[in-house]
Amino acid sequence: MLSRLRHLFIDSWFGRILVALIFIVFVGWGVSDIFMNVWNNGLNGDPNVVAKVGDRKISVMELDNLSQKQIYQEAMKEGYSDISQIPPIVKNMTINQTLQQLILQNILINNAHSLGLNVPDTVIRDTIWNMPEYQIDGKFDREKFNLQLKAANISEKYFLSMVRDQISIQNMIDPIVSGVKVSDSFVQPYYQFLNQTRKLSFVSVPYSHFHSGETPKEEILKRYYDNHLWEFKIPEYRRVKIVILSPDTIAKSLEIDDKSLQQAYEYKKKQFVHSEARSFQVLTFNQQSQAQTASVYWRHQNNWEKIQEYAHNNQGTALEMTGLEKTAIPLPELGSEVFNANPETVTEPFKTTLGWSVVKVTRILPSKIVSFEQAKSQLKVEIANEQAKQELGSRVSKLQNILAEGSSLDKITSDIGADAVEGTINEQGLTLNGEQAPIPASGKFRQNMLTKIFSTAKNTYPSVIDGGNNSYYAFLIEDILPAHEEPYDKAKNKVIKAWQNADIYHQANIAATDIYKAVFVQKKKLEEIKSGFPLQLSQGFTRQKPAQNLSPVLQNAAFSMKLGDVTMIESNDGFVVASLNLIETPQSKNDQDNYQILKDKLAQSLQNDIEASYAISLEQLSKPTINKKALDALIDQLSH
Repeated sequence: MLSRLRHLFIDSWFGRILVALIFIVFVGWGVSDIFMNVWNNGLNGDPNVVAKVGDRKISVMELDNLSQKQIYQEAMKEGYSDISQIPPIVKNMTINQTLQQLILQNILINNAHSLGLNVPDTVIRDTIWNMPEYQIDGKFDREKFNLQLKAANISEKYFLSMVRDQISIQNMIDPIVSGVKVSDSFVQPYYQFLNQTRKLSFVSVPYSHFHSGETPKEEILKRYYDNHLWEFKIPEYRRVKIVILSPDTIAKSLEIDDKSLQQAYEYKKKQFVHSEARSFQVLTFNQQSQAQTASVYWRHQNNWEKIQEYAHNNQGTALEMTGLEKTAIPLPELGSEVFNANPETVTEPFKTTLGWSVVKVTRILPSKIVSFEQAKSQLKVEIANEQAKQELGSRVSKLQNILAEGSSLDKITSDIGADAVEGTINEQGLTLNGEQAPIPASGKFRQNMLTKIFSTAKNTYPSVIDGGNNSYYAFLIEDILPAHEEPYDKAKNKVIKAWQNADIYHQANIAATDIYKAVFVQKKKLEEIKSGFPLQLSQGFTRQKPAQNLSPVLQNAAFSMKLGDVTMIESNDGFVVASLNLIETPQSKNDQDNYQILKDKLAQSLQNDIEASYAISLEQLSKPTINKKALDALIDQLSH
């Protein structure tokens, strides 16, 4: 996170930040009026402020916009067609990480100001005037500058303030990290460690090659049973009645009329009607000749990191945008080119108000229209879930009253929207048949419930228990079946199967051991051994680029072996005997590009560590405050 913070607020040029802000404006959805009313009516303090760092405030709207952009990008990266498909826990983490990023940004700005790192107006003016993004024919162009501010929907005063803060932070951080370098004596061994190539000769001995003989004699099976009693132990089971009350159970009991569904569809129409969207990468330069050269270079060098570096070194900008509709692209000429371009093809240079650009479309998301009839079931679930959350408190009170009156769990009806189940289960939630019991609970809630059931005495009177995450339950234990060994007569079929599996394992183990001994003891080469199993040769693999057809365990073992060593490992499918027959140590002089990339990354990592320590110390001194109610409300809104 700190690394991204540095690239966003310190290393990048302001012109790129501004162009990124343009797209943020068009991607973000903002906070609905209904949600704002919830804050205004239910929170202490200023409901529009989510955090405060010194005298600087982070608004809910700012966190909302940036978080939604990050969530949207996560959806595109993972291939989701809609952000609603992203798990709530991922959205939760994204919001918290974005808030932490904003807090650190404001801490750095505050500290720069406290150190007296004020930036004169002339420096700000010269900085902006010298940005290639705002120049035409090598001179600052006011019209071009104003166009970008207008497209980003920000005032000139705000932009100048952003530039001032940016320079202040840069002036503070650069002296701390600029002298950090890594020596070749450190990089070289690490480069060789990561890129050393190894190859194996190996023989697979699969269990499927072997078959167990006839069913052994009774005395053999009984001896196996006596020596492996733990394999045939039946765990403790309990017969239990359970009642569960949660928004999910309540929602199933609610009826939603068509009028409410139609109103919800109209309100959320943007969720169901999408135009075609495209993800793309774009380079922009001042001169057509620069853009033409970049276009040729891009076609030959299909590496986005190197393309960005090339643009930066040649006074250009490089941006990557994900999942934008045509109307969301603020420059009409850019939008036309993006939506006329063939995917995975670098375009010829074209003119925009920002300069000369080349584009590559990386993904096309087709248009989607979901009719009311198609959306009806989804809307019903969403509305029912929202109503269920509102009614949960009163339903829990009804359940408590029913139990307080002395009513048994049998008397609890579906009127309160609770689910009731009964049956015999073990501590893993399995029935006597070894199947998962149909308890309407999952994850941590289910596990906590099972733990509580198996730590409660028989016939303890039921009470309402908070299971967390807005879920409640009550239960009654009717009987306990203690753990015991299953008698041999009942377990005989299991004993036969277990003995046969053990016999197959034993056969495979012997066959693999014979191959291993022939190499290790008799000093034969693996390819000389006539084992009946085919000899295979692995492709070259490194720690950075593992082989696809070898198990990770075998590859890890290979890096601890010497040339000619042999090893034998067990896998899920059998055994593998392998011999190391190639170690190739790379020379950095033959791969200067990747060597320099690694060197730069190590230097950047070290700089980030120093910056992180500095930022953490500042954070401890700054003691930022967070409006938890506002944060929780935003998380709740964006997680559904």
